[in-house]
Amino acid sequence: MIFAFEPFSGENANISKMVALNLDKNAVILPVEFDSKELLRQIIAKKPTRIIGIGRCRRWKLVRIERKATNFKEENGKALGKINAKGPYVRFSTPKIKPVSGSRISYKMDTFVCNYMLYSVLEFVEKNNLSAKVAFFHMPMTMDLNDAVETIKSIIE
Repeated sequence: MIFAFEPFSGENANISKMVALNLDKNAVILPVEFDSKELLRQIIAKKPTRIIGIGRCRRWKLVRIERKATNFKEENGKALGKINAKGPYVRFSTPKIKPVSGSRISYKMDTFVCNYMLYSVLEFVEKNNLSAKVAFFHMPMTMDLNDAVETIKSIIE
């Protein structure tokens, strides 16, 4: 199962959505909001063995393979607190993915909606004893769509 995000901040497109739909026409496309209910409902309904999240990033030139999510959220530089008051500070993505050309490992995810969703999914999978592997990738906004799709395919195969 693949999930990604709608355009936001006045943008007309979001590369995460375009990549996700190229990889899976049934990808779950979410609004950019701190709300994981729909995504968790989709996980319950689809019972996937792999859950792949895709977001977009402005600052980086390579696809980022996110290794961890932090129990913290913020928006526009304003701290909004913990995702789960009783949860651990960090949750780690489950597959040990190796970078390919055009990608790199990241241990520092921003604490916006992508981090929130990854943390929420990892927590849900753990609490419900699901066997699904969970990974998250950030796509550079300026990356060519075909290159982005091929990079993700190379990573997840």
